[in-house]
Amino acid sequence: MRVIDSHVHFPQNKIIDDGSGDKAAAAGIGYSSGTTGKEEISPDDRAAVWLLAEKKRWESAWNFPRPMEVSAEEGERLWAAECEKYEFLKAIVFVTSGSNESMGKLVARNTGHFFGFAHHDPCLPDSAERLERAIKTLGLKGYKILGPTVDRPISDPSFDPLWEIAQEAGIPV
Repeated sequence: MRVIDSHVHFPQNKIIDDGSGDKAAAAGIGYSSGTTGKEEISPDDRAAVWLLAEKKRWESAWNFPRPMEVSAEEGERLWAAECEKYEFLKAIVFVTSGSNESMGKLVARNTGHFFGFAHHDPCLPDSAERLERAIKTLGLKGYKILGPTVDRPISDPSFDPLWEIAQEAGIPV
């Protein structure tokens, strides 16, 4: 199995579902394959600073092409075309999509080529229920946690309901 970590985000300015709904995806915000040079990040936003540094590090290490700003629909079409174009690229796993609901819709439109992970804030009061719904109803296949955004160790007992659901479903975290 080959795994390619593309750092593609749908939509680009809402990485992890923070419980505020699917407003960014509904607004038609596109996707990002890297840094555009237009990022405005507060030095106090530790997670955003970390993510920007990671994007720049990956771009440099792998000589990625310049990022493109396109609509979510065009980004989806481009990725589906990549699956068709390359023999070795059988499927793509997306770990962020703005919300679990938008991820479910993305993978449903591209059955067999796109797979998605749930990616909501594990500190939300209904986090375990969100994960269970993402797996059982939306068909998501894993759970993505953006570590720098979590305010306590993932070994904290408050996360146990999440780990129990993930274990029962046999999904990667």
